[in-house]
Amino acid sequence: MFNKKFAVLILSLFALTACNKSVRPTNQDEKPEVKLSYSVKSCIKKAYGQDALQNLEQVTKLYCGKQRLTSLAWVEHLPNLETLSVQSNRLVDLSTLSAAPKLLSINIADNKKLVSLDGLENAPLLTEIHCSGCTALTNINAVANNKALKRFSMIRGGLNDISALSELDNLEDLNFFANQIQNVEALANKPSLKHLVLAHNPIQDFSPLYSNTHLDSVTIGSNTKAHCQALDELSRVLKEGAQVGYFDICYR
Repeated sequence: MFNKKFAVLILSLFALTACNKSVRPTNQDEKPEVKLSYSVKSCIKKAYGQDALQNLEQVTKLYCGKQRLTSLAWVEHLPNLETLSVQSNRLVDLSTLSAAPKLLSINIADNKKLVSLDGLENAPLLTEIHCSGCTALTNINAVANNKALKRFSMIRGGLNDISALSELDNLEDLNFFANQIQNVEALANKPSLKHLVLAHNPIQDFSPLYSNTHLDSVTIGSNTKAHCQALDELSRVLKEGAQVGYFDICYR
């Protein structure tokens, strides 16, 4: 008799447990978890804490360097992101950057395999790009669509074509030290340009730069007399007080 009652009790408990599981209420406001890589989650938690993973809208600035990232597809889940640093990763291009409506600044420096900036056209408000040390980068055509761009730095790279900058009139600060640029026609008549570094590039004709009389500083030399002559001309046409960078060979 005891065993029979005990068996009935056990069956009743199982039935109640199953019933509780089947009718467990759900929170209608609970957001589905976004699938992010462990590395990206770690970057977010380090900056904003664990709770930010359930409220990605609060992420406006993010540093995620040296994480072996190969894709930026996850950026679309950060709708309010304004500043992003992903330097020293394994990016090849930025085509996975499908949506970055509020992104203002991106640092992709030292991504040694990066060959193209394709994808940045999906960041229409972008004002600042840092990609120094991207030695394989040769294609910056996508920035032709970044009409708000003000600052662009690419030091010690392999860039040889900057024609994508020709229609960007908000450029203020450009640093292309030690690249392979030969033609600077794209930099003519830049009304907002204040600071320009083109030193150590195989440029032969600097005349397009002479229209930028409002420059505050310019460095273009690479220890050749031809570059010294161009610097002399810039010194003549630039506004009073502008800083013109000379190399030792240029001093008479």
